[in-house]
Amino acid sequence: MKSNKLQKNQIRSEKGAITLFVVAAMMFFIIILTISYMEIRNELISQEKKITTIQKEYSTYDIDAKYDEVISKEELESNANNIDTQYDEEINKEELESNADNIDTQYDEELNQEETKTD
Repeated sequence: MKSNKLQKNQIRSEKGAITLFVVAAMMFFIIILTISYMEIRNELISQEKKITTIQKEYSTYDIDAKYDEVISKEELESNANNIDTQYDEEINKEELESNADNIDTQYDEELNQEETKTD
C-alpha cells in the first residue's frame, strides 16, 4: 500500500514538470505558426503592392499611341533606307558614267595615236 501512495505522490509531484513540458511544447508550436503566418502575410502584402504597381503602369500605358509611335519609327527607318538606296544608286550611276567617259577618252586617245602613227 505504501508503494501505491508513493507512486501517487511521485506522480503528483511531477505534475508540474509535465505541465511545464506541455506548455513549452505549445509555445513552441505557437511561435512556429506565428512566424509562418507573418512570412505568408508579408509575401501577400508585397504581392499586392506589385500587382497595384503593375496595374498603374498598364493603366497609364496607351497601346494605340505606342503602336502609332512604333509604326512611325518603322516608316522613318524605311524612308531613310529608301533614301540611302537611291543615293547609292545615283552614286553608282555617276561612277559608271565617269568610267564610261574615261574609257571613251582612252579609246579616242588610242585612235588619235594610231592615226598619228599611220600618217
